[in-house]
Amino acid sequence: GSPAADFEILLMIHRTLQNLDAEVSIRLNHRGLFNRFLDHIGVRDQSTEILRAVDKIAKIGVDETRRLLAECAGDSNAEKILGFVNAGGTAGGGFEETLHRLTALSGGPSPESERLALLWRFMLDTGTADVFSLDPSITSGLDYYTGVVFETFLAALPGIGSICSGGRYDNLAGLYSKTPVSGVGSSIGLDRMIAALESLGKLPVSAGFARAAIACGRVEDAGKHQALAARFRRAGIPCEVFSEESPDGKLVKQFVLAEKKGLAFVIIPGAEPLTGPLAVRIIAERRNQEGLSFEEAAGIIGGA
Repeated sequence: GSPAADFEILLMIHRTLQNLDAEVSIRLNHRGLFNRFLDHIGVRDQSTEILRAVDKIAKIGVDETRRLLAECAGDSNAEKILGFVNAGGTAGGGFEETLHRLTALSGGPSPESERLALLWRFMLDTGTADVFSLDPSITSGLDYYTGVVFETFLAALPGIGSICSGGRYDNLAGLYSKTPVSGVGSSIGLDRMIAALESLGKLPVSAGFARAAIACGRVEDAGKHQALAARFRRAGIPCEVFSEESPDGKLVKQFVLAEKKGLAFVIIPGAEPLTGPLAVRIIAERRNQEGLSFEEAAGIIGGA
């Protein structure tokens, strides 16, 4: 339950994305502080509907959010909620100034505002304050969040949306235990992250771990191809197995596929894949070495 655990997760996400050479901004809020504000204006009973409406503001815009809020909390309270949500960006100022405004709007100092102040201190102590911002529009509409919530955005592609989100969920794990269990965590939207890194040209040239592929001459030999691949793997050479034979009997398309996947070699089995001689296609040189034993083929691929 410690705020140090909250910060460790936030810092881990920052370091992880930094290692991917991705410049990010991490926006955080505190669900407990938002709930305290809803208590202060007397609409806590409608918190679920309010949170879901606010969570959509970036997608549906302020006017539609105002309409949804007015339906569940009334016109006057809808304006107050939007005022709280906009206490960061539109009002200007940094983390501390925003926190002062949110503290006042929620009825004064509280354990939630004190926790955010402590997180800010941690950010200053680690020299990461410029990465984080306090954004009261970040509410994460999922009901199980109880404390700090955050979303992460790529500086170069803000329009793609959050690539990583998470928060504190102190009551969630306890549903499966007789003992209360605190929790805080995060997850990366892998598909969105890969698409973003591709768009920014930041993905490695190689699209996979394998160095080679077993070419598919005949589908009926697929079992032998898998056995051959296992033998190369035992020799310390990561390889995959192509599963479709070329309609024209030629392997050119498989060579092209290997190059697109970032593979350096294609292993071409003979008539007897497990016992006969092998050929190795060296992709970069556009040539084959033929009549090789398994050991010779493994030496070429492993030694390159």
